[in-house]
Amino acid sequence: MDNKVTKQRISDHLEYDWFKYLLLAAVVIFAVVFAFNQINAERDEENINIFFACYEERDNDFIHTVKTKMAKSDYDEQKYGKNIIQTLSLEFVSPRNEQFSTLLSTHGAISSDVLILGKNSFYSAEQDSYVGAAGYQPFTQDILALTGLDKFTEKIGDGSGEVEFLRIGSDFKRVETGGAVYAVRIDNLANVDKIADFKSLTEDEKKTYPTEFYMVLNRIGVNMGGYSKEKKALNENKQTFFALKTFFEMYV
Repeated sequence: MDNKVTKQRISDHLEYDWFKYLLLAAVVIFAVVFAFNQINAERDEENINIFFACYEERDNDFIHTVKTKMAKSDYDEQKYGKNIIQTLSLEFVSPRNEQFSTLLSTHGAISSDVLILGKNSFYSAEQDSYVGAAGYQPFTQDILALTGLDKFTEKIGDGSGEVEFLRIGSDFKRVETGGAVYAVRIDNLANVDKIADFKSLTEDEKKTYPTEFYMVLNRIGVNMGGYSKEKKALNENKQTFFALKTFFEMYV
C-alpha cells in the first residue's frame, strides 16, 4: 500500500478537510480563552457588595478609605482575614425607582453582603412586627465588636457618637432593651450625608417612601466568617466587618 506523503496528497487532503482544522483551531482558542478567564476571574471572597437604598448618592471616599486601610501594615489580618478584596462596590438605588423591588430581590438579596434599606422593607404593618428582619443575620456581640459598634453609645444618633439599634424580640416586635440586634439605623448618623441623602422628600412623598434607613447583614454574605450561611465562606474571612467598621468610623 502506497502511504507516501506527497504535496499533491497534502493538497487534496486540505481541499476536502480544511474545515476540520478550522474547527479544531476555533475549539483550541475557545479553550485557552475560557481557561484564562477562569484563572483570572475574581472569586466571591474577593468582593464586598453593598446594596445602598437612599434618595441620592454623594461623592465620597469610602471605598478608597477602606482599601487604603486594608493595605496598611497595621491592618489586623488575624482578626479580619488577609487583604484579598479586589472589588468593594456600592450600588445606590432610590426607593423612588420603579424597579426597586426587583433590584432588591435580585442584586440585593442574592449578590450583596450588606444592605441598607428603608424600614418598610422588613416591617409588616399587618402583623405590627419586623418579621421581615428574620431573613437577615443578627448583629451578635462578636459582630458588634468586629464592626466597632460596641464602642458607641446605644441611643438615637445626634452627632455625639451615638447609634440606634433595631432590637427585636422573639415575637419580632421592637424592644428598647434586650432582644437581638437585627439592624443599625444609619439615616440619622452625624456625618452620613457625606455619602448619601436620605432626607430629600416632600411631605407627600413621606407618606409613600421610607424616612428611616437601616443596615442589615445578608446571611449568605461570603466575607462574614463563620456567621455566613454560604458554604464557600471561610471562617478566617471577615473583611466585610472591617469595611463596616470603617463606615461607622467615618460617618457616626
